[in-house]
Amino acid sequence: MTRRFVLLSHAVTTPEFTLKDLAGSAKRMDVVCRAVQAALFLSHGIRTDTTLFAVLHGPPRPPVTVKLDGALLRKVHPNERVLGIFMQKALRAVATVPEGDWVESTPGIFVRRGGLAVLLDELGGRVCLMREGAPDLRGTKVPEDAVFVLGDYLDPEADWLTGLERRDPLYVSVGPRSVFASHAMVLVHNELDRSEGTDTRSDGK
Repeated sequence: MTRRFVLLSHAVTTPEFTLKDLAGSAKRMDVVCRAVQAALFLSHGIRTDTTLFAVLHGPPRPPVTVKLDGALLRKVHPNERVLGIFMQKALRAVATVPEGDWVESTPGIFVRRGGLAVLLDELGGRVCLMREGAPDLRGTKVPEDAVFVLGDYLDPEADWLTGLERRDPLYVSVGPRSVFASHAMVLVHNELDRSEGTDTRSDGK
């Protein structure tokens, strides 16, 4: 199955941040970069069956959605600073197109002005909302068209949750303890890898 993750982020929507301070100047862009590492990278390759959408809600002009398609990524490495550079390139590129239009900033990375509701309408599929205390993913039948939605280090805003709840989401968790969003993505992958028994390795070009 194709795997799709949506990260609801409070990171900035401007490229004007310092790579030496992704946590502070970029309002936890480091969390976004770690999500990219977790969602898309294997030890010696890329998960070509996975796409990550980072919906950024930080200043100055939210929301902005960055799409990273594992099947199309090129010359991207799982280094936090390098990933920060690619996020900067995406945020520079979004200023060049009309609102709502996707632009490819680098191979496999696309960006547009727009938020969660439009994205989920386009993706279709069953929203799997990851929440602490929800039924464990282990033992849950995951829909083939699942879209896993996670928050970052802050709780999702009330209006985000209201919009998600209107979509009749499947609530799931990855166990009894609270973990980072990036760790949750790894655990989701692990459960799906085990259940599918498929080889997800790539040459990482």
